[in-house]
Amino acid sequence: MSKSRVAFEEESLSRSPHVDVLLLFLFTALLSLCGLSSGPSLSDHEAIIAQGARQIRQGEGWMIPKVGDAPFIRKPPLPFWLTAVTSTIVDPPGLDPPVSPRAARFPSAIAAVLTTMLIYALGRSMYGHRIGVLCGVVMGTCAGTFFFAHEAQV
Repeated sequence: MSKSRVAFEEESLSRSPHVDVLLLFLFTALLSLCGLSSGPSLSDHEAIIAQGARQIRQGEGWMIPKVGDAPFIRKPPLPFWLTAVTSTIVDPPGLDPPVSPRAARFPSAIAAVLTTMLIYALGRSMYGHRIGVLCGVVMGTCAGTFFFAHEAQV
């Protein structure tokens, strides 16, 4: 083997794989979570999710979310539930209205981080640690991942 290949293999073996996974997680979390509250106001669909979560927080429609007076049964209720739970954690107690844009977008950002870690795990299980990290970096820096991490979309 050439000297450069041996040096590269020794360098890759000297660092713990756990450090790579932690760095990938922190990098993806930084990209996904930064700027959730700054940026454009909520779009139409994001406002529907926030309004349904707001009504859940106010005590209406846990099982069948409502938007206004009408039950919203066109999509599953999970986004409404996640946004309502996130709002209780992220938003201050006296906030009026009780769901902020940051709370509405937070579940999508967490989903982006978890998806990136899943892609890493799949790449690692099929091709090894280095390829898994590379797959995770590609997924975490993908424009679609970055865009949808900052949108309250299902």
